[in-house]
Amino acid sequence: MEKAIVLDKIAIKKADENLLKKYDIIYTGSEFCQNIMTAKKDIKRLFDLGAKKVAVQTSFMVMERLVRVQESVSDILENFKNIEIMINDFGLLLYLNKYYPRAVKVIARPLSIEFMRMNDKSLSKFMKENKISGIETDEPYMIGNFPLKRNFFISLQHPLKFVAMNRACPFIGKTTLDCGYKCSGKILKLKVPETDAFTLAVNNAYFIKQDFKTPKGTDRLVKNF
Repeated sequence: MEKAIVLDKIAIKKADENLLKKYDIIYTGSEFCQNIMTAKKDIKRLFDLGAKKVAVQTSFMVMERLVRVQESVSDILENFKNIEIMINDFGLLLYLNKYYPRAVKVIARPLSIEFMRMNDKSLSKFMKENKISGIETDEPYMIGNFPLKRNFFISLQHPLKFVAMNRACPFIGKTTLDCGYKCSGKILKLKVPETDAFTLAVNNAYFIKQDFKTPKGTDRLVKNF
């Protein structure tokens, strides 16, 4: 089973060889915020420190942002090897299928929520037709719905489980394509009204912590906090 970790821009600056050698793959970028895109300099630093593979996380996007992300992803794929593109936008998937058919593509959260509820044959067909290598989930109980032998891998994100997202950023209180990255390196702890529970805000998404035993059939374990 592969081991992976998610690092934001600040964590990448602080990372060293001892940290990276513990993991088979390093995740950067954001699954939820279209304003956050992995910089080439961050990828270069990770590989210089000994990273084996880098997964570039991308989110849902408006058309204006999609064009910019397509350009950034193209630049990354043409300058680095051992790159995975984590996909949440069908526009990006179609772009990669057309121009970079050999790129390693993975269905990321939250897009994966519906795909994890497809039957095995339907999902396998979709993955094969679109040359998608894997799918991410933070729902360990869903992994058992698929056979151990399949044409795609399954990654399990932990310990933060996605519960909701919002176009409006909780760190600046509005929706914008020019946010100044106020969320960088930060997590907001928000109390759920009339309960003792809390949610955690990362970028423009909300999470809860969950405990679980890694189920059989997990091909990659991704530490996201």
